[in-house]
Amino acid sequence: MFARPFASAMAVLITGCATVPQFIGDAPKTPTPTCNGAADCDAEWSAARSYLVSHTGYKIQNDSVDRLETYNPSEVTVGLRARVSKAIQPDGSYAIVAKFWCNNLFECSPNAERTLEDFNRTVAAAGSGGGMPRSIAALQSPAAIPANQNKSSDNAPPVDAEKYIKDGETALAESVATSDASVVKRILADDCVWILDGRVLDKAAAIEAAGKGPGDFISNHLDYATVRLFGDTAIAQGSDTWTGQGGKMGHLIWTDTWIRRNGRWQIVAAQETLTPIPSPAP
Repeated sequence: MFARPFASAMAVLITGCATVPQFIGDAPKTPTPTCNGAADCDAEWSAARSYLVSHTGYKIQNDSVDRLETYNPSEVTVGLRARVSKAIQPDGSYAIVAKFWCNNLFECSPNAERTLEDFNRTVAAAGSGGGMPRSIAALQSPAAIPANQNKSSDNAPPVDAEKYIKDGETALAESVATSDASVVKRILADDCVWILDGRVLDKAAAIEAAGKGPGDFISNHLDYATVRLFGDTAIAQGSDTWTGQGGKMGHLIWTDTWIRRNGRWQIVAAQETLTPIPSPAP
């Protein structure tokens, strides 16, 4: 279910956009907070929402179960804009990943880097870890990971496969209206084959398309997803509904094949069909 990044990239090529200078802070020195279980994640997500309300220069325009995003107008200002996503990890936990920036070439107010570090500390403190931020192994350098954790293993903590896959499909659907390629990078296997309306594409093409932005897509939401498990293989089938500029709407009907390798579920094959909804007759 990753045709949407490619479709949105095509829309970018068609419509074009103005380039605005942006200042984005460096990677944070504080660990990205993670959460486990509904109560823990709800507490951290609520803390993330409250932080954006009180520390950014713009109101929240996108508030969903796995994404918070402020308005991002085109004018050049030092006011902070922000995006926060809840990304599921291979062990079943979730990472609360934030990005702060402004449309100014030199500096933001308040400082984007310090704000991100403070955000990570604040959100981690709201969870069950009692203020002890938990780092994510995937974000650490190999040297920082203990030797017995620096390799994949089928002895990884058990994951609710059906929930993990449905959460992954939901995240893919929501990511089409952003320029965040992290979902595609995480969920697609390196040898994934993607068939979209007769075209055969690979993971590299999906990542490149996702990074180019949503184009004229305003939103994309999962309608449903059914998952059938066959040992270390799962077949997921579902549908999305997308909305574009000018009131255009449509569905994406998809089938994804997931495989569990070394304790990690990823998509190895995907087939998708875009079906626009005809505009009503005048």
